[in-house]
Amino acid sequence: MTASPSIAGNLYLTSGLAISSGIAAASPLLPSSILSPIGSYVNKKTFSTGAVSAAIVAADGFFGVETFRNTQNLGCAGLELMWRWGRCRPVTLSLSYNGEFGSEYWSQEGMLRLSVEF
Repeated sequence: MTASPSIAGNLYLTSGLAISSGIAAASPLLPSSILSPIGSYVNKKTFSTGAVSAAIVAADGFFGVETFRNTQNLGCAGLELMWRWGRCRPVTLSLSYNGEFGSEYWSQEGMLRLSVEF
């Protein structure tokens, strides 16, 4: 049994810079819940970008990976609902959505988080 290499070819280094400006608010809905809307603007710029050929370990075949090359100006929107129970060892449940939107780029993310403090 053999495994495919995780990255084929040469190693490429790239870097990026993201500048963000925005506003966030928090408003209690009930005694144990909070609603937090978020809005912002993000400017993303990469340096020394390129493309590489890569493979997932133990998978057949390769695929190309390429970073974005142009500067991106994105509008961002998010919403988080959070519930918290208990005082001594509180339990927190959070449901959130974050989206980044541009003329040629859309990224959307949803998250469900459960945490216990001790």
